[in-house]
Amino acid sequence: MAALVRMTRTRGHYRDSVRAYQVEIDGQRVGSVRPGETKDFPVEAGEHGVRLTVDWCRSPLRVVRLGDGQWTQFVCSPNGWFFEIWKIITNIDDYIRLEQMPAPPTGC
Repeated sequence: MAALVRMTRTRGHYRDSVRAYQVEIDGQRVGSVRPGETKDFPVEAGEHGVRLTVDWCRSPLRVVRLGDGQWTQFVCSPNGWFFEIWKIITNIDDYIRLEQMPAPPTGC
C-alpha cells in the first residue's frame, strides 16, 4: 500500500502567476503545480523530503513521515510580494512558502 503527498498552490498572487512550481520529492522532480491547482503524488510509506523549485530558487525542505494509507497536504505560494525581487539573490531557499497542513481529524 502507498501513501500520498497532496500539493495545493494558492491563487491570487501576481508574483510567479504565469510560472509553474516544480515539485520535488526525495530530490526527484515528480511534477509541477500552477496557481489554483491541487495535485496528488503517490509515495511509498516512509520518510520523504518535499521541496518546490522555480528556476534556481526554492522552498525550504520539509520532511514528512507517512505510513501505509496515510496522506499529507502541503499548501504553497510565493513567499513575499512582487517587489521583493531581491529574494532571488539573497534568500533562494525561502523564495517559495511551503506549509504542511494539520492532519485531518479521524473518527467522529
